[in-house]
Amino acid sequence: GLFGELDRLRGGQRIHEKPKSRLAYVHGLLIVGLRKLYKDFRSGYDTRLPRWIGKRYDFSGSCNSARFGETLSLFTGIIEDLAAIGALERTRKGARLEVRTALATTRIALGDSIAVNGACLTVVARGRGRLQMEVTAETLRRTTLGELAPGDRVNLERCLTLSKPLGGHLVAGHVDGVGRVVAIEPEGESRLFTFEVPASEARYLVEKGSVAIDGVSLTVFGVRGRRFRCALIPHTLRMTTLGFKRPGAAVNVESDLIGKYVDRMLDGRATARARRGGFRGGQS
Repeated sequence: GLFGELDRLRGGQRIHEKPKSRLAYVHGLLIVGLRKLYKDFRSGYDTRLPRWIGKRYDFSGSCNSARFGETLSLFTGIIEDLAAIGALERTRKGARLEVRTALATTRIALGDSIAVNGACLTVVARGRGRLQMEVTAETLRRTTLGELAPGDRVNLERCLTLSKPLGGHLVAGHVDGVGRVVAIEPEGESRLFTFEVPASEARYLVEKGSVAIDGVSLTVFGVRGRRFRCALIPHTLRMTTLGFKRPGAAVNVESDLIGKYVDRMLDGRATARARRGGFRGGQS
């Protein structure tokens, strides 16, 4: 078992004995954990990751949150299919969206998470070459999904799995707001896009950092206030909706996930310091 393996790694020293150092103890546990995870991966076992990730990850290209309770989906910003809208039906609580896709729908289960133009949606029905997803009223307010019509093209990406390369950056599928295309300039076979984001998202724009535009992972440069530039290669233009965009077009924007968490933590520390300072000042 786990303790026996750790005993062997630690040269026969029993687990209940006092370890030579805490670092050696933790190091041993880490080695054992990674070894067991690697063995599970090689055997194709559906590994249950810790609850802070909150997802069931497997190795078939499926990520089903319904069985364990949905808390967080992760994507990479690398689009898997340029799909088309089949129907968008308004409901009392939002909308029901149907997409026509080239993805293998037999490998997509009900409850799986799919990013549609960067917005994480849950599959509620499927058929050959078709997926249906429910869209909440909040998602309609925060994104461009409510403006879609039958025949419009959309970017699709399935949820991240342990067997999937992290080709872009970590994307949650939680759109922060709607931006717009300001300009498009040719540069050889590529195109230079200038985007503008809402004022609340400008703070997360970092030179050579990442941003998700309509679910596509892009590298940021030339930051000036709310505007920045991205270079799109021919492959990206062919395989995503960005190849159809024109100046003035609205786009979904998701700022860098790690940047938002760091910003939140720093704000919390600053608030705590301010409170401590105010308390001391009141006692003086």
